[in-house]
Amino acid sequence: GVPSNATVVEYDFYQRLVAVGTRDGRLKIVGADGVEALFISPRGTCTRQVGLTAQGGVLRLSDTGSLELWSLPEEIILSFVDEEEIECFELVHTTPFVVVGSKDGSLRVAQVVLGAGDNPEDFKLLPYRIDCETLAGSGSIVRIALQPGASTNKVLVGFSEGDVSLWALHEKKLVMTG
Repeated sequence: GVPSNATVVEYDFYQRLVAVGTRDGRLKIVGADGVEALFISPRGTCTRQVGLTAQGGVLRLSDTGSLELWSLPEEIILSFVDEEEIECFELVHTTPFVVVGSKDGSLRVAQVVLGAGDNPEDFKLLPYRIDCETLAGSGSIVRIALQPGASTNKVLVGFSEGDVSLWALHEKKLVMTG
């Protein structure tokens, strides 16, 4: 069943999986064909956001801003990213890339590193970094939405102070603010 102290629920339409994060750092994954896994974060912090990668990885964002990568097939934790306080993320579907928003207002790109058999083995922040001044926003990034479609290029960025920016990832330029 669903844990009683759930804080977030995420459904992945492509894989037909449901991920449930809890206040005490547990992460439960359920799906068709008997798929069921329970991950327990060694940090025991509240789960803020969950994402399921196409390659069998599970991303868990804690309320302290650290991002964890878990392997669904192996049911083990693979890596932590906590060098900066992450506020939100958005998976770029069918790719190993993740767009990350941080507390300092910068937009980052991260990658799920794939190993043998295209299974996830590590998670790393890439050098791609756009600061809040360039994005014409103020405050931390609280929400990211990607342009639908195979050629994801534009990112809608929402800031804690109410600013909204549309950023072109590949061209590295601001398209619109509001």
